[in-house]
Parts: sequence; C-alpha cells; structure tokens
Amino acid sequence: MVVSKKLSEKEIQKFIEKGGSVSKEKEKEKFFVMTLRMPTSMCEEIDALVKEKAGYNRTTWILRTIQKQLKIEQMGLEKSE
Repeated sequence: MVVSKKLSEKEIQKFIEKGGSVSKEKEKEKFFVMTLRMPTSMCEEIDALVKEKAGYNRTTWILRTIQKQLKIEQMGLEKSE
C-alpha cells in the first residue's frame, strides 16, 4: 500500500518552479522548415497514396520517401568506391 502525504502550497510551488528538463533525444533533433513547390497533379497523386495508408499524412509520406531515396543513393555511392 502506498502512503502519500499532502504537499503544502510552498512545496507545490517549489516543485513547479523547478521545472523539468528536455529529453536529450529531442535536444539532438532539430528541424529545418522549408516550402516545397510541386505540381498540383503530383500532390493529388501523393494524397491518393496517403489515403490508402492509415496513420500517414502527406508530410510523413514525403519524408519517408526522401529517406528511402537517400539510402538508395548512399548504397550506390558505396558500391562505386
């Protein structure tokens, strides 16, 4: 059985003022915001593909596609060296 004591207002305020820390993982990852222009027809094609996959949105689909292409490019460069 867990027994807990009621915190005083002073203890609560001290706890709040202490604050928390940002996870190290989130600290490492910074994002670059960019604007991407593409033909409307291409965007519609992407949206049709995204609609078929539950849990995806357009941005996720584009990022995953870029990641796949980067891996392909990296593998190609490694083979030619």
